[in-house]
Amino acid sequence: RNFGHESAFDFFSILSNKMSALVRKHIMRHGRYEMICEDPQCSLKTYQQSVGGCVCLERGCKGTMVSLYTAQELDTQIKYLKSLVDIVHCHKQYEKKARESKNVSTEIIKLPELKKELSAGDQEIAGALHERLENTLRKSAYNMIDSSLFSRLFKAATQ
Repeated sequence: RNFGHESAFDFFSILSNKMSALVRKHIMRHGRYEMICEDPQCSLKTYQQSVGGCVCLERGCKGTMVSLYTAQELDTQIKYLKSLVDIVHCHKQYEKKARESKNVSTEIIKLPELKKELSAGDQEIAGALHERLENTLRKSAYNMIDSSLFSRLFKAATQ
C-alpha cells in the first residue's frame, strides 16, 4: 500500500517532486541552447551562435549548427512522462499489446474493470500528475499556432 510510504499524500508528494525535477532538468537542457555542427568531421559543440546565422564557428568548416536538444524533443519527453500516468493511454497500450500477442486465449480487461481494480487514491495520484504535466505542456505553446501568422500570410497573399 502506498509503495512503502505512510500515506497516499506522502507518495504523491515524492512522485510529484521527482517528476517536476525531471521536467525542470529537461527544460534547462533545452534552455542552454547548446548547438552542434551537423558535419560529422567537425562535430563542434558550443553555446555561442554566429552572427551569420547557423554557420559553423569552426574555421574552414562548411557545416551548419543545429540545436542539440530541440523544442520538439522537449515536448516529446514531457508527453512521454504524461503518458506514463495516463490510465486511459496505458489501457490502450495494454489492449494493443494483448491483441498483438500470440496468446489469443487471454481475455482483455476492459477499462471500467481496470479502474475498479485501481484504488481511488492511485487514480487520484495518476490524475493529478497527468494534470500537472498537461499544464506544463499548455504553457509551452509548442503545438500552438499564433493567429498573427495567418494574418501575415493572407496579407502577403493578397498584395
